[in-house]
Amino acid sequence: FTALHERDLHMQWHEIDGVKFAGYGGADIWSAGIPERYIIRYQAGINIPDRNNEMYLFFKAVKPDFIVSHQPPHGIHDRLSWKGPSGSPALRTYCENSGLKACLTGHIHEDWGFHQSEGTLYLNPSNFGEVTTIKGEVAEGGFFYEITLNDENKQVTRVHFKKFVNNNIYPIADYVRNEDKFTEEIID
Repeated sequence: FTALHERDLHMQWHEIDGVKFAGYGGADIWSAGIPERYIIRYQAGINIPDRNNEMYLFFKAVKPDFIVSHQPPHGIHDRLSWKGPSGSPALRTYCENSGLKACLTGHIHEDWGFHQSEGTLYLNPSNFGEVTTIKGEVAEGGFFYEITLNDENKQVTRVHFKKFVNNNIYPIADYVRNEDKFTEEIID
């Protein structure tokens, strides 16, 4: 129902230059202000075992290099101040057992960041557009990651954390791969 329909990644995958991207949308709670017709029915909740979990089964069948998921994996970028962890155990299980290069998520705007675990990179840039917080305040947006891959093995070699404001892009932090770990440089 939106202008981005042609780029919908929910239960879809695309291969670009030998790198496979797959996505799963929705979340286990509804966000205020989203019209009913835009809601993606989330069939991958915390109480759904992996063998019946739509998200888990989709990723297991597709075997992507990169996952784009609205809901984060359990225990990584999933903490709500009033609730605690709210991520998907099935997504965490898949990420830890699949050789995934990166899991790109959103949903939990206040628990954003860069995290590496078991060889998988987890990125949540926070919000790109303005959002209303639980307290009713408006949080500015514009945050995003730019990812650089190695031409040979398609590994993530660098991640730039940036912010888009008034048609300008400002660097915030750089993460550079040094063997199996990343070094962080805070720019602004």
